[in-house]
Amino acid sequence: MVLVKRGLLLLCLVLSFFSIASVHAPFNIFIVSPYQKATKPFQSANGSAILESGSTVSGWVRASGGQANDIRFYVTDSNNVTVAAYGDVTYTEFSFVASTTGNYTAHFDNSFSIDPKSVSFNYSITPPILGIPQTLFYTILAIMSIAAVVVIAIVFILVRRRKRSRRKKTK
Repeated sequence: MVLVKRGLLLLCLVLSFFSIASVHAPFNIFIVSPYQKATKPFQSANGSAILESGSTVSGWVRASGGQANDIRFYVTDSNNVTVAAYGDVTYTEFSFVASTTGNYTAHFDNSFSIDPKSVSFNYSITPPILGIPQTLFYTILAIMSIAAVVVIAIVFILVRRRKRSRRKKTK
């Protein structure tokens, strides 16, 4: 039992060591003029536009104005490759994991509209742990913890049986 308590204490210490909070970006509201595009770089905690590989970016976009109240929204990486495309949106939640370290940019395309659009944009960045996205890291850690508890339980049961069988032999 003492071994199980020590294992749980060690697990809690490991989890607290790896707990890294998300970085919330300032809330953005801006206007995209008719037939124009706007871009916003995703910025990390230190204000850098360079995201570390494995960082998870999630947030939302809301557009209003004109007849359809929509904006074309997509995200590109440093090589201008589209990593996430959401099409024409009035409101959408988004999430992506940075596949490589570099600059990631949100694009707001109003080139199809004769009306200006007001865009609200908010996001947070969750840095990776040891280069692994946090959700995956914690999933792996949970599986490993469960496996460790099972192994400890099996060892405990086997040791207990062995002690009982020794007692029976000595009687």
